[in-house]
Amino acid sequence: MTEQAQKASATASDILTPPKLWLAYCVPMIVFIAFTALEGELPKYLPILKNHYPEFYCLKAFIVTACLIVYRKVFADIQYYAKFLLPAALFGVLAAVAWVVIDRY
Repeated sequence: MTEQAQKASATASDILTPPKLWLAYCVPMIVFIAFTALEGELPKYLPILKNHYPEFYCLKAFIVTACLIVYRKVFADIQYYAKFLLPAALFGVLAAVAWVVIDRY
């Protein structure tokens, strides 16, 4: 089989998700979700953590940031487009307002 034929026989999933590429997208989110779940449950089992929420939150932010730094080469293809800045900012503000309003109920 020629090299060209081998390339042509690659499946779509091989092309779209090279090996271990998915880890860069999943690991930071899994770490974030795990810490978020723990921050509500740990004080029940370790009362000393009850008064240390800010420190635990900072630890979560530090570790998730470290995960993003480790996989930063994968995110290099993400580009900044100024035309999306205003819509993104407006959506962020609306989402925050909705979160505060919904949280009251």
